[in-house]
Amino acid sequence: MTDGVYNGADLTYILRNKQVRTATKFENGHPIFKAYLVAGVELVEINNVKRAEKVNTEFSEISPVIESLIQDKLRKEFAATLKLLRLNKADILEVRDKFLQDNRKEFEKFLERLEDPEDYLNHITFKFVIDVQAD
Repeated sequence: MTDGVYNGADLTYILRNKQVRTATKFENGHPIFKAYLVAGVELVEINNVKRAEKVNTEFSEISPVIESLIQDKLRKEFAATLKLLRLNKADILEVRDKFLQDNRKEFEKFLERLEDPEDYLNHITFKFVIDVQAD
């Protein structure tokens, strides 16, 4: 990733830690699964720096440009993963269990309305909120 602060340098970040909170709700009878991710990232490499001074990555901050790029990348990865899960009807995120725990009656009614109750992942709206922080 490139950030104007480093004059066009190529920056490499790694995900040091993450916290995920999930919530379920229904709006007009439609299930919504929301995941809130706090991603702690660390700048680990700077290449093609166009200035002479050495840059200390240990105390680097994340610019709004980089934060947006990281959020976009994580959203795309989540969307690709969700597509695979839906295609294979694989609920490794335990969405069904979370809905049954939080909204049992509404979720059971929702499943009854489906032609194929095992295809429930394709009928749930997923919202993904990302907060990127320097670790």
